Amino acid sequence: MKSEFSPIALLQESRFKWMAGSTAAAVAASSTAIAETVQITQTGNSINANSGILNPDLTGDGTADIPGFTSSPGSGPIVTGGGTLYFNSARATSSAGPFAVAAFSNRVNGGPAFGSTYLASAAGNSSAGPNPKTIRGLHPVVFSDTRINGGAISNGFLDIHSAALSPTSNTVTFVRLVFDDESPTAPSGITAGGTNKKWLTPGERAALISQISKLSRKIKKLKAKAKKAKRAGNFSKAKKLNKKIKKLKKQLSAL
Repeated sequence: MKSEFSPIALLQESRFKWMAGSTAAAVAASSTAIAETVQITQTGNSINANSGILNPDLTGDGTADIPGFTSSPGSGPIVTGGGTLYFNSARATSSAGPFAVAAFSNRVNGGPAFGSTYLASAAGNSSAGPNPKTIRGLHPVVFSDTRINGGAISNGFLDIHSAALSPTSNTVTFVRLVFDDESPTAPSGITAGGTNKKWLTPGERAALISQISKLSRKIKKLKAKAKKAKRAGNFSKAKKLNKKIKKLKKQLSAL
């Protein structure tokens, strides 16, 4: 018995019922795997060493998803070791400590000379040296949102990009939150800098299901008309209808 309450089932049924045999099964299996691992893009969630603040609400429900979170930009000279150290940095910190840093430092006078140093770190990955540095990392996140996995405490990864590029431009960016929207367990095989399917809110998913359903019904009706036209010997009409069907199938497969 078909479940009218399963969005994934409806998506699969609507999207692939016009395909034949093993092809439909293979595409449906592929879609299920992709649909489970999704991402929420963190648009504009970035802090520069000179300004800005990172937002720890990664799902958009108004609740912070990183315990004890703070973000801090900073720049200017400080006196240390008998000399003056110039620095420009951006940092993201949780209750467990800093987990992303982009910084430039240079001793401008006094003390032992060591030249310019660039440092970029993200979720345990780091790179430092005399030249500009960029790095990506996946920071584990435990979060909950009533719209995701029924509100269960879920595990995912925050994809972070840290860039130490110049004495005045050093940035930490939260790029995307990656998780499994059908299980609270953290997904496997995730890579920093990768891309996964966009997570759909319940409203967006309902709208997509409705759109797929409408296209599927149109295809079914046109196929019946094309078959009838062919039986009647009206091959020109059947050809036109098949062109429309092909166009609608293309729209459906793009959803």
